Amino acid sequence: MIKGWIKIHRSLTESELYLSEPFCRNMAWIDMLILANHHDGKLRVRGHIIELKRGQLGWSKAALAGRWRWSRSKVQRFLGELHADGQIAQQGSNMTSLITILNYDEFQNSDPDDHTREKLHQNNTKKLSKKKKTSTHDDSTTEVLAYLNEKTGRNYKTSHGLTSRFQEGYSVADCKAVIDKKVADWARSEKMSAYLRPQTLFSNKFDSYLNEGRQPLTGDNEQLFKLAAQAEEID
Repeated sequence: MIKGWIKIHRSLTESELYLSEPFCRNMAWIDMLILANHHDGKLRVRGHIIELKRGQLGWSKAALAGRWRWSRSKVQRFLGELHADGQIAQQGSNMTSLITILNYDEFQNSDPDDHTREKLHQNNTKKLSKKKKTSTHDDSTTEVLAYLNEKTGRNYKTSHGLTSRFQEGYSVADCKAVIDKKVADWARSEKMSAYLRPQTLFSNKFDSYLNEGRQPLTGDNEQLFKLAAQAEEID
């Protein structure tokens, strides 16, 4: 006896080859397994709702005959043989034939490994997504620090606050804009140029820096800028 599983997805029936010629008996049996409900559900026939349990299909003999390219009498004989063999149970009505595959779980029982693989796939997807975001942030951080070092002639390697700004949705262009503004405002002052550093530029005041107009540093407002920078360090 051949053992083991093969898995057939229901999308197989969408192939132009699937219904291209009359079914053999084995193919008709496989088709019934595919057509059967995998979960409890409902079927609407002529305005009436028919409850379908797992392993049941609500197809009339005429519909199956058309699908399999058989005569209706051949379908009747085939279903009768399956019924006599204990494979199916039949329940007829004036609306449709309700066919129950008695050993459905033997053919379509959930494989525990499927759940494990699905969970593993979801976890891997999350990890890859997180890794991709981290990688993107790392690249952006490198680019912004290089730009800051170019503008200030320094060699900063620590990105204080940058990751938080990227997570908030700010872009590399936003960071470069703040650098340009503050270099223009502070670079000419020996005292204020010391604040051209990541922990000041990319602090919680980043949004206000980004949206403020250029304010060239003069002797009258140098003290105000110094106090503001000190307040940012406290935040």
